[in-house]
Amino acid sequence: MTNDHNLSPMPNDHPTRRFRFSLRQLFLLVALVAIGMAIGKWVFRKVVVVRAPRAEDRVFGDESLKSRRNVAVVSGRFMKGTYSSVKLYLVQSGIVAEIHGHFLGREKAEKGGPIWESATMRLGLGEYPLTGGQRTDLLMTGEIPGGSIASTRKSTKHNFNVVAKETLPGRITPGRPHIIYIEGDQAIVVDGSMTVEEFARANTGNYLVVTVEIR
Repeated sequence: MTNDHNLSPMPNDHPTRRFRFSLRQLFLLVALVAIGMAIGKWVFRKVVVVRAPRAEDRVFGDESLKSRRNVAVVSGRFMKGTYSSVKLYLVQSGIVAEIHGHFLGREKAEKGGPIWESATMRLGLGEYPLTGGQRTDLLMTGEIPGGSIASTRKSTKHNFNVVAKETLPGRITPGRPHIIYIEGDQAIVVDGSMTVEEFARANTGNYLVVTVEIR
């Protein structure tokens, strides 16, 4: 004889706890994570500020300079592992030539020192007389405490009269070189988004162009 029995589920001696999030709680969690990431990005952001020079922003240089002038002031906070390059280009009839550059920054493996260091760099241009023209150097006064500086230079001769000049102030973040100063023998056509090559295509005269890049 077969007996049918009603089978009932066995009680769970160790019930499993289930955590359930409402949709509102999930949105709140995502918002908190996004806010935390935004704050972290702001705290550790790399940015420098460019402004036009004032009378007190003196730039020093060799006594043999034919002339010198201030062109821009760059300031900001540099954390370990931050580097900046400042370059001078000669643009003649659409042709671009890099003639002087300064590279400065802080090593990521730098021992000691604070995470952040404030620095202000005063930039200028100075001419050395040459037969049949002159050579222009990119002058820089200032350094990053605990940082290093390296320079490159090409002895490029030019001879033109400056009739227009412009400093482009603003905030610079990593990504590409930014034009911050121009002077030349014709009117200047420029905006803050231009590369030096784009500037050269838009301007047919002779110009000196200064750029800053941070990374």
